[in-house]
Amino acid sequence: MQSMNHARLFGHICVSGNRRHVMTKSIIVVCFTLALAPIPLFAAEPFQLPVSARVLETAADGKGWAAGGVIAVSFEQAQRQFAIKIASAGWHHIHTIDLGRDRVLEAWDRGGDELTLMLWRISPGRSGFSYGVSHKAGGKGEQ
Repeated sequence: MQSMNHARLFGHICVSGNRRHVMTKSIIVVCFTLALAPIPLFAAEPFQLPVSARVLETAADGKGWAAGGVIAVSFEQAQRQFAIKIASAGWHHIHTIDLGRDRVLEAWDRGGDELTLMLWRISPGRSGFSYGVSHKAGGKGEQ
């Protein structure tokens, strides 16, 4: 009888005859909630920006570029750093258009969504960037 009261006190119930304990519904709900807590429901950005990148402009209305800014590295380093960050977020490179004079336009795909990235040289140790995402049909918005 004492073990039965002890089990109830800690949220368990005893199953008669086999000394197994079964978790109550409240404990299961708490465990399930804690397990899901670190999973973000919505990603704020389509990829993590390189460390030295600073966003200077955003478009909350979903029209035009989603964000643009500067990165304190050379044009070549900016291309490499953005490629690593975008690929690590699950995007697949489609193609690059060289616009000349250290300016490129890149297209990336992930699950039918397309990420467009533009990079350009501002000075030898500083580059500019803009990006936007075009969602597949029925998605949230357009670039």
